[in-house]
Amino acid sequence: MSSALAQLDIGRYEWFADAAANLSTDPVLTRAYFIRRAAVAGRAYTVNAPATVAPDLKEEAERLATLVKRWLDSMDSVESFLMRVLDAIGMGISAHELVWSLKDDNWLPTPWPIMTRELKYNRDWQVEARNASYEWINTTEFPGGYLIHNIATENFRPIDSGCFRSALWYAIFKKAGIQFWVSCAERFGSPLALAHMAPGTDRNQRDQALQDLLDMTNDMVGVVTGASTVEIMDSAAGASSTVYKDLVAKLDEQIFLAMGVSPDLLIAGPNGSRAATETRDSLRLESTAQDAKLMWSAITRDCVSWIRHYNGFSPDCPLPVIESIFEHAVEVSDSVIKSGCATRNEVRKAAGLPAWTRLQGGEEIATLENVTVKTDPLNPE
Repeated sequence: MSSALAQLDIGRYEWFADAAANLSTDPVLTRAYFIRRAAVAGRAYTVNAPATVAPDLKEEAERLATLVKRWLDSMDSVESFLMRVLDAIGMGISAHELVWSLKDDNWLPTPWPIMTRELKYNRDWQVEARNASYEWINTTEFPGGYLIHNIATENFRPIDSGCFRSALWYAIFKKAGIQFWVSCAERFGSPLALAHMAPGTDRNQRDQALQDLLDMTNDMVGVVTGASTVEIMDSAAGASSTVYKDLVAKLDEQIFLAMGVSPDLLIAGPNGSRAATETRDSLRLESTAQDAKLMWSAITRDCVSWIRHYNGFSPDCPLPVIESIFEHAVEVSDSVIKSGCATRNEVRKAAGLPAWTRLQGGEEIATLENVTVKTDPLNPE
């Protein structure tokens, strides 16, 4: 790992990516990483023309938004594409080569993922990718040819932005700790069988007694003759087991925090107050919303802007706004209800109440009078 980090310090990802792939076998790290990315990739999204557009560009902006939405919808699995883009959360960078082709009279890109180990930063902090001939290509020399996503928002080197950089040390220590724990469990977790033999026994007799003890541990029965006796001593490794258990639990917690995921999502803990739970949910939501904004910003910059260029749209045509949908429970006023702008479930959500089913009328437009729930034959309660 020290060698991998030394290579990463000079902008090379190959060894670091291999080390990350090896340690990603840790179930806690893998699950935390999946949660962080799936919280964005699994959400619905919208593609719309900007709200404020010059009248002479409004029609063109709407056509561009429709084209971009059709491009995203035409992918075999847009969720898989977004998950690969979001790999920058862990590695600090993700890259796709864009292959442009004519589809229904429109030039649209097909993004092909580039393995992170085939990337590096040059001395000017420009991203280079290694091709099949093992040649390094400067991606900045091919406008519209690559989608590069880096989540660096602080004023430091982009290679330091990935969560894996801080999480991997904890995963290494945890892996070594569990291996040693298992070894100790094998050595000290089982009772020790010790044979006491009469004075004057030779090596052959002792070897035979040892074989008898091994057979006894397998068969759970044994026979001792003459002056020989067998003593069974219980394990005294209980205290050390607690040490290892606490250590692994602490390392799991640090892995979650390093990956930007709250440990209480998977690790059981004491029940907190409702206010504390709502605070944690708010923090998760804000973090996920930021991940989504950074992702869509990269896609807009490297893909959408070139869709506009290659399909003959005016350079002044505003780019569409792509946003992941985040539902926020806000107060619904009487004036909103009177104007017919909210469903009954939206009103219930604002009040902290569970949603009604469709048959109970949850998706109907709310009025000040329709407060009585309908009878749902599938769920009478």
